[in-house]
Amino acid sequence: MDVFLPLETIDTSFERNYFFLLEYEKSKKYLIDYLRLLINGKTPNNFVSLFDELSESPLPAVMELYEKFNSGSRQCQRSFLKHFGITLQKVLSILRFQYCADKLISKKSKPNGILGYADFYDQSHFIKDFKNNIGMTPVECLRKLSE
Repeated sequence: MDVFLPLETIDTSFERNYFFLLEYEKSKKYLIDYLRLLINGKTPNNFVSLFDELSESPLPAVMELYEKFNSGSRQCQRSFLKHFGITLQKVLSILRFQYCADKLISKKSKPNGILGYADFYDQSHFIKDFKNNIGMTPVECLRKLSE
């Protein structure tokens, strides 16, 4: 089961109440600055470096990651659980969602045009994945953003 820890349990200097009072762009900057401070001077391993690559162009299947790391499925799954505390499938799902949400929100694409960006099998799969991540469909999200 995936477990998420609040940042303040890992590092007490994170000001959660302040963070949630900020507008979106300011909260994004606060979080990025905070994370940069935490990782300052540390060298990322292969798994951490992979996030930059995946956030630019998410892979459609876990098999491609097994090949990329030149490891078997079980070994790769264990490494992801060890390093991130969540499954590889969940990581890819989150990254695909973020990628699609960025395209949708920045108005670079229409909801049905996003299917090609992140290699979703079909529209219902995309809508289900989107709703699992944010609690609403892409159209509902766009409607809410336009209000």
